[in-house]
Amino acid sequence: MWMCRLEELASFKEVHGHCDVSIDYTSPHYDLGVWAREQRILFQRYNEEGTPSQLDKGRMDDLEQLGFSWDFEYTNEAH
Repeated sequence: MWMCRLEELASFKEVHGHCDVSIDYTSPHYDLGVWAREQRILFQRYNEEGTPSQLDKGRMDDLEQLGFSWDFEYTNEAH
């Protein structure tokens, strides 16, 4: 399931040129914006609190290779 979301993010990047998915962006199979936000939350919890999660180092690396920003500011702008 996680790899499907990563592939969906890669497709988003091909179209939009970035991985900054707005929170209200929806995709055919899942709310990609919500998923991207969840990854950022898991990353912050891991870095700030040491909370383990499904977002392991390999997944972090996969996201970073796509150009995923951990510091994205969410707005209501849809794209």
